[in-house]
Amino acid sequence: MATTTLSKRVFAGGGGRGLTGLLMLAGMLAGLGTMNGCSGPAEADIPKAQVKTVEAYGVTLGPDASPQQVAWVLLRSIADDYAAARAKDVDAQRKAQALTVAVAAPNKIEERLVGVANQLNPGLNKQSLGEDRDRRIFKTVHYWAPIVGHYVASFADMDLQTFVRESWATVTPDGQTAHVYLPVAHDPAQTDPGKTETATISIELSREKAEAGGPEYWRVSRVQFLGRRFRAPTQAHVVQAYDMTLDESATPAQVASAVLRSLGEMAAAEKAGAKDVRASAMYRVFNLAIPQRAAVGRQPSEASDATDQALTQTVLGWAALVAPLAATGDAPAFDPARMQPTAGPDSGTSRVLYSPAQSADTGTIAVDLAQQQAGGKSFWRVVNVTTQAPAGQFVPQPAPATQAATPDPGS
Repeated sequence: MATTTLSKRVFAGGGGRGLTGLLMLAGMLAGLGTMNGCSGPAEADIPKAQVKTVEAYGVTLGPDASPQQVAWVLLRSIADDYAAARAKDVDAQRKAQALTVAVAAPNKIEERLVGVANQLNPGLNKQSLGEDRDRRIFKTVHYWAPIVGHYVASFADMDLQTFVRESWATVTPDGQTAHVYLPVAHDPAQTDPGKTETATISIELSREKAEAGGPEYWRVSRVQFLGRRFRAPTQAHVVQAYDMTLDESATPAQVASAVLRSLGEMAAAEKAGAKDVRASAMYRVFNLAIPQRAAVGRQPSEASDATDQALTQTVLGWAALVAPLAATGDAPAFDPARMQPTAGPDSGTSRVLYSPAQSADTGTIAVDLAQQQAGGKSFWRVVNVTTQAPAGQFVPQPAPATQAATPDPGS
């Protein structure tokens, strides 16, 4: 059985993200016990699905560990799984797979598996996975490696500091669910845009208790991809990016800084043909904007797909304004300390001004923000980005959002 597992790890990652949906479905079916086959270790080797403090790669994943720390350990364990498979080291692979299970969220995974079982079998009224719990959770988690394995070269040797810098995260206002996003490539050394195979890994984490009444830990509940077409968030989330936590205590200057840096990344990625880096940065802007107010001419009562279309158009226009800064290298310098916050025109609003370097071919950038309520908290979020031209110059503004079909951010 171990030999089958090793072969699977070597070859399953070769198909790119086109296999993702099939692999996720296979993982779910395996977890439900509807698929047979010798694709995992012997029953005696299946690790117990439980939540406890984990120590790995110099990091302690206790109750205070962040979503990004847990996500990093997950990807490192998957990289070790593949390395052991190539070396045909059964013991090392078993150890790597046990670590993957150790950072998983067994309660959330069980909840979903039970929900799907009841959906497929009306009247079943299943409450738990019973005695098969450990085995079925292992089979579900076992499919995470082939889902992201095509891009293992991007994260196999990535240290935690680099991972935190290259990834970003969102957390729901209630603090119970998080997502960590990491742009990756099959071959990071490939520079020809026509030959690159890229994606953005999306790792969902849930807060889980070690035991009834015990502390809560961040643990992984799902692994998939962000894609290049996505919906605007339906509520404000805490965003962790650029060494900042943009929660209810974040200032307008900090939020404006993160948005301008993200727009700069979009512009630079567009020039480099890095489609998934651009999509990841765009989705970060989506999470730092108020969709209904940023999408010109839309009302909250209108269809959500119309809001998504308008927001995409609007954000692309914002990125076009910031593109000259990305070209001059000023984009990385969008530091909150260089922002000039001013009072907005209405109560609960703010305007942040940014004056780029003299060489930049643009005027002062103005970021308008308003407060968005979510989960009993108030977040500063962006509603518009414009420019004020230097004396004697004209800087065109982005065209208003239209009802045209939503463009693919990666096209």
